[in-house]
Amino acid sequence: MNLGLAIFLSALFLGFIWLYALNRDKLSSEKFSSNKKIKLVKKIIIILSVLSVIIIGAIYSFQYYNEYKKQKHYEEIKKQKEIQNELINKQSKKAVEIIFGLKLGDLRNDIIFKKGKPTFDKKDVLIYQWRTEYGTIKKISIILRKDSVIAIINSRADDLKLNSRDVLMDWTSRSYLILRLGEPNKIISSNDKLSRIYFYKEFQNLYFLQKDRVFAYGILDFKYIGLLEDRLFSFL
Repeated sequence: MNLGLAIFLSALFLGFIWLYALNRDKLSSEKFSSNKKIKLVKKIIIILSVLSVIIIGAIYSFQYYNEYKKQKHYEEIKKQKEIQNELINKQSKKAVEIIFGLKLGDLRNDIIFKKGKPTFDKKDVLIYQWRTEYGTIKKISIILRKDSVIAIINSRADDLKLNSRDVLMDWTSRSYLILRLGEPNKIISSNDKLSRIYFYKEFQNLYFLQKDRVFAYGILDFKYIGLLEDRLFSFL
C-alpha cells in the first residue's frame, strides 16, 4: 500500500465516522421516519463519494506534480551533461603534436643540436633517458627513417596534455582518453596480453595502456605504421 492510498482510506474512514457522529441521533431516533433515514444515508454516501473524488484527485495531482518535477530535473541534468560533453569534445580536438620539444619530420642533426648527445644512438633510433626529481626514469625514443622523425614515444604519461585546460596524468583512465578523443581507429595487444596500444590516425597519436590506464604515449606518421607496429612495445 502506497502513501497516497493510505491517506485516502484514512480520510474516507474518518469522514464516515464524522458524518455518522453528526447524524447518529437522527438515525437512532424512532421519530425519524425510514424514508428520512434512507435519504440521510444517501446523503452521507454522496458526501463520502464527493470527498473520495476530491481526495483521489488531490493525491493523483500531487503524484503527477512530483513525477513532473522529477522528469524536469532529470531532463535538466541530461541537458547539462550534453552541453558539458559537447564542450569537452570541442576542447579535445587539440591532441599531442610535440613531444620533448620535437615533432614529426624533424631531422637527426637538428635534434642532436637542440637536445645534445643522446643516451643511446642507433642507426634509426635516438634515445634520451634521465632520472626525474621524483626518482623515476624518463625515456624518450625518437624513431627515424632516412634521418627524419617518423615517431616519438614518451615512456611516461605524467606530462601528457590533451587540451589547453586538462592534463592527462600518469596512469589516467581509458574512459577519460575515449571521452577526449573518441574510439581509436586501431588497437593492438602486446604478446603477453598485458598492454595495448590505442591508435588515433586523425591526430597521429598513439597511447599505451595497461590495467585500463594510460602509462605512455607517442606521435606517429601513420604512413609507417606497418613498419613500426611490431616494434612499438620495445621502445618503452
